Amino acid sequence: MKPARDLCPFPLADVLPLGSRPGQLVMTMGVGQWDGMLSAAYAAGFILLELDENEQPVRAYRKGAE
Repeated sequence: MKPARDLCPFPLADVLPLGSRPGQLVMTMGVGQWDGMLSAAYAAGFILLELDENEQPVRAYRKGAE
């Protein structure tokens, strides 16, 4: 059973282009992907960058970004 996935959206414009904002911790994930590692990274404040099947960014999430 996968853990729950209740994520706060984060603006893509605040993430991209990657490397333009020093100190951001970013982890990529597939659409709908969720596991313990992503959950731990999200809880630790990482930005989760969701990529589509063509590896293009489609959404970003960050805990407490509401």
